[in-house]
Amino acid sequence: MAEPSILFKHLLKKHMDGIASNNEEATLRLMWHLFDDEEIVDFIEELQQEMPVNLRESKTDSAALTAAILRKAKEKQAKKLKGRRVRILSWAAASIFIVVIMLVVFNQRQESSNNILCDNSGNGNIPTKDFYCLLQVNSTQRLVIDSNYKGMLCRYGKMAVLVHPGVVQYKAMPYSATADSLREGAQQISTNNMQQYVVELPDRTRIRLNAMTTIKIYPDRLNSKGQFIELEKGEIYIEGDQRSDVPLVLKTPSITFIATGSHFNTQIDKRGTLLAVETGEVAVENSHGERIVRECPDLSHYSKSKSLEGKDTVNTYNISDIDLVTNWRRTERMYKDVQLDYFVADMARWYGFKFTSLDCLPKKKISTVICYRANIKDFIAVLRNSGVRVRETREGYAFCDPVAKASQQMAIVENRIKIRGEN
Repeated sequence: MAEPSILFKHLLKKHMDGIASNNEEATLRLMWHLFDDEEIVDFIEELQQEMPVNLRESKTDSAALTAAILRKAKEKQAKKLKGRRVRILSWAAASIFIVVIMLVVFNQRQESSNNILCDNSGNGNIPTKDFYCLLQVNSTQRLVIDSNYKGMLCRYGKMAVLVHPGVVQYKAMPYSATADSLREGAQQISTNNMQQYVVELPDRTRIRLNAMTTIKIYPDRLNSKGQFIELEKGEIYIEGDQRSDVPLVLKTPSITFIATGSHFNTQIDKRGTLLAVETGEVAVENSHGERIVRECPDLSHYSKSKSLEGKDTVNTYNISDIDLVTNWRRTERMYKDVQLDYFVADMARWYGFKFTSLDCLPKKKISTVICYRANIKDFIAVLRNSGVRVRETREGYAFCDPVAKASQQMAIVENRIKIRGEN
């Protein structure tokens, strides 16, 4: 069995570091009476040398008071004054010191516990050179495109498909009679969970695909008159080339967007299509052929539901910081006072899973920074550190308590049985 003083210092160190368990905290309180106040002061001063927090650099007013009381207690200890006043001062010094340390360490740990940062590579766009995508060339040929593919993949008349690390490029080429004829109307490019990829069109417009995203490219409709693509599911960021005068036509299940040289974000959700215009302008065309021009910064949502006049529903949201919508492109995704349900939905799209029982998610906000390399357990840890209860299920993760839900269902069944019995 460990020496009491060694065990006490071990528990005291964990207490001061803020990592002691409930049982360890209880043991520490029970052992406290085994030592004199002067001995406890010596223990604290010894452990202070190993503490990661420098009280001299702390802005907390209590820190200076603590240091002064400790010095006074040590001087009285050297004179061997073991009166009541010394014990009270020593106890007060120890208590104040622990409180200050706990507050400083807790604040630092609270700030860092919700931050999962990347290395020193900077917070730019996520590099896609080490990612992969799925390319459905035709109805019979499907390829996994990764860093092993380089050069020309295929050619259709005047259009060639080139592959670079992290980029699928469509490039106009001189007509060649020996090139493959265009047998298929469209090619499908899709990403998996925790994957992003870039598609470059002939006019140098770049399309970044988020995770769990599928687009369709029509090689015969990429020409000087326009670039036509379809977003089937997921989220993309369009980075138009300002030197280009070729309009991009982007079709989604609920709406069509037309832009030239603009930067905008498009996301398909269960209600319709979200548009976020970052630079330039985007024309929105509904199923009736009517157009509305959206200029930056603008965030709008479009769905297939009809108004009383039979027109597509359009909801516009005014926001001050559009960077939150395009946050998914960054190596370090920063969320500041963001609604918890938005954060969960954003991360669920990246990790490729669905949360069940979202109704039990607390109505609160979250502030955190999370690296794109963080795994699913890191994300769950961020939620739990924010006070959110997360339960692992066979289907994935849930927020509701299964016992409460089962009890509620049982109450409904019992109520029905009671009603039938009365009838």
